[in-house]
Amino acid sequence: MLPHQTTVRNEAQRPRPKRALAGLAVAALVLTPAAVSAQSPPAATSDTMPAIVTPATQERHPGKMIFAELVTPDLESAKQFYGSLFGWTFQDSHMGTTQFAEAVAGGHPVAALIDRELPPGQRRPAIWLSFFSVADTEAARATAGQAGGRVLFEPKLIPNLGSEAVIADPQGAVFGILASSSGDPADNLARPGDWIWSSLVTTDPDSDAAF
Repeated sequence: MLPHQTTVRNEAQRPRPKRALAGLAVAALVLTPAAVSAQSPPAATSDTMPAIVTPATQERHPGKMIFAELVTPDLESAKQFYGSLFGWTFQDSHMGTTQFAEAVAGGHPVAALIDRELPPGQRRPAIWLSFFSVADTEAARATAGQAGGRVLFEPKLIPNLGSEAVIADPQGAVFGILASSSGDPADNLARPGDWIWSSLVTTDPDSDAAF
């Protein structure tokens, strides 16, 4: 979903009440990953998720943020915004009826933008979701539950991507875990347009650090 030192800065997200944030994620998230500047020519579509690392490797970095995913009710507007801001280009794809776009910077994937249509009359902001590397999603899911987390989406195998799940920490912050089937991105210096940091805004840093 999700080839560089990939982490994501979420400073634009302000703290939300625990239940509100979890509820937002449950309502907004769909299957999973993977996204051009507005000037880019239309790309051919695919019905498979892109691998995180190509060619595949055995490199693993458990606990590292390896993929970022934007769930948005307006995919085209999101592509125009991030394309003009970072120079990202996009490869449009779909999985079933779910439309998504793989964001590419400097020839390598950096994130996925997923279209999530809202029912008429409903309004909901787009959200960024960070995916962290794990060796085993079932084991990580169990550990998270024992530590006070809540599983929002049970582990699921995504063709070409790996096994993933979505979890809320004890304070309600939502994140994904992913056992990538193609290995984890290498630890290289970030390039312009890459993700370089991920921040958790929490009312209880000690509790979240323990989690």
